[in-house]
Amino acid sequence: MAANAFLDGLAHYRTAQGLPALSVNWGVMKDVGMVADQAHLAKYAEAEGFKPLHMREAVAALETVYGQAPAQVGVTDMDWERMLSFFSTLSGTNYLAHFTAAAVPAAAARPAEKAETFITRLRALPAKAERLKALQNQLVEHVAQIIKTTASRVSPSMTFKGLGIDSLMAVQLRNRLEKSLELKLLVTSFWERPTLTEYTAYLEEQTRPAAVQPAAAPVSVPAPAPVPPGPALAERAPAAQGWSGRIFTPKPRPNAKVKLFCFHDAGGSASLYDAWAGLLDEHIELQLVQLPGRDELVGHHRYTNYTKLMVSLVPVLLGHLDERPFAFFGHSMGGLIAFEAARALSVIYGKRPDKLYVSATPALREYTVEHLHELNNEQLMNMFPYLRQGDSDDFRQELISMLRADLQVISSYRYEAVDLLPTPITVLGAEDDPRVGPLHLKGWENETDSTVRIVIRKGGHRYIERDAHFLTDLLNGDLLNGILLDADRLNADLLTRANG
Repeated sequence: MAANAFLDGLAHYRTAQGLPALSVNWGVMKDVGMVADQAHLAKYAEAEGFKPLHMREAVAALETVYGQAPAQVGVTDMDWERMLSFFSTLSGTNYLAHFTAAAVPAAAARPAEKAETFITRLRALPAKAERLKALQNQLVEHVAQIIKTTASRVSPSMTFKGLGIDSLMAVQLRNRLEKSLELKLLVTSFWERPTLTEYTAYLEEQTRPAAVQPAAAPVSVPAPAPVPPGPALAERAPAAQGWSGRIFTPKPRPNAKVKLFCFHDAGGSASLYDAWAGLLDEHIELQLVQLPGRDELVGHHRYTNYTKLMVSLVPVLLGHLDERPFAFFGHSMGGLIAFEAARALSVIYGKRPDKLYVSATPALREYTVEHLHELNNEQLMNMFPYLRQGDSDDFRQELISMLRADLQVISSYRYEAVDLLPTPITVLGAEDDPRVGPLHLKGWENETDSTVRIVIRKGGHRYIERDAHFLTDLLNGDLLNGILLDADRLNADLLTRANG
């Protein structure tokens, strides 16, 4: 985004000096670029109203505008009705009025008309069962439209995540429901009530006529126990009560020979690895570590202190280990957690991963702690542009709060020198990563008495989102040809000795 803004400014500067320049703000390209390489990304653009262009259409447009000598133009194909549905705040502005008035003259009026009709009919239904059925049908219809399928293929027992509803689609669904139900909803409510059936019950509670609201029973509330001042207060904080995160297997493989634990980045979630389960070999079982306070755990307390997080997490990891070999993979902050969890398991419990993979994580021995969590919201959004996605203040605030808590965890981290980890380490990075460049990775050679391999890929800090095939191929080769062959040789040696 910063690079694009610079090019736009440069074009305007040159034309003001009488020099030739043209900056073209392209829309989504169907047959070249990011969407062509990662086809699933098209759904994000289409959900926002951007229809992919073919390169021949783009070249034709360029030929048309080139002779007009503008400093800056935008070339995109828009679905205005969908765009206004996604960016609902724009529908009340004059900025795009000359486009939207001609493109969708009746579209702006239709949602309000439909919303009034539905909510009026809903409020007239006397029985709870009738209201639940009407709300369920409405929810299923909206979900089916967003994921581009028929309502008959959407079952109320399905989960939003299982249907492919991601954070951007959740904003779109929230906007539709707010219009039809005339109430404010939080995007996070979808993850707190993960199935359509659960969410329907929630909507029924929120839209229930006042006359049928259940009377609150009187409750006797005991007086709170006195809280000692000082450190005792910290001991009673929610974080001190345990993990409250989740370690889960998206595709169980009870006969797999190796477990691979993956740790996500700051401000992110385990969905970073969603594509991996179908790409890893059948002998590798994927275990995703989800920190609390995100996705389906959005209502859970977020950790803001590194020590409290690790004290809670490491025993939980231990409980997920068995006799099978295991490996750790962590991206960015996840690399820090994976490395320190490996050291803790090795030192305290005598268990260590057979292989460790750290991605976009600087060598921690030389790492200088930054207090990024102290930046204000605008500064954080400038540093992490993804925080601006969607048009919902609630959603943006949720993303910022999640990132800020994780950044506090990182800022509270202090490296401690202990015995070297006796585990091979593969260090991955991206050549255009502005925060963790190749020079920040070399120091990992000082963290193990085994081998270290450094692999540099194309892309930026979140290169991992586009590199699933390469990374899973690398893991398949390493874990199958390394861990499994070593285990087979060991078993063969033991069998030979037993027979000898």
